[in-house]
Amino acid sequence: GRYFKEKLEAVEEVESVSGLGLMIGIKLKTKSAADVVSAALERGLLLLMAKDKVRLLPPLNITYDEIDRGLNILTEIFNA
Repeated sequence: GRYFKEKLEAVEEVESVSGLGLMIGIKLKTKSAADVVSAALERGLLLLMAKDKVRLLPPLNITYDEIDRGLNILTEIFNA
């Protein structure tokens, strides 16, 4: 969870990161959570949404390589 948090907090669009372990919520500054979830799905990344937050609920056996690939997709969407 800390790895996710550190990487996400370094992104300009991210206002805050909350959660426990790998149950992560991302509050955004300007982008809509629904738009981000939709754009991620088009790129093959499955995300959830809870009100105004983007939710990450990866499997517990996720690898750092898989995390980095997902975060790269998210960062591209946030910076678009």
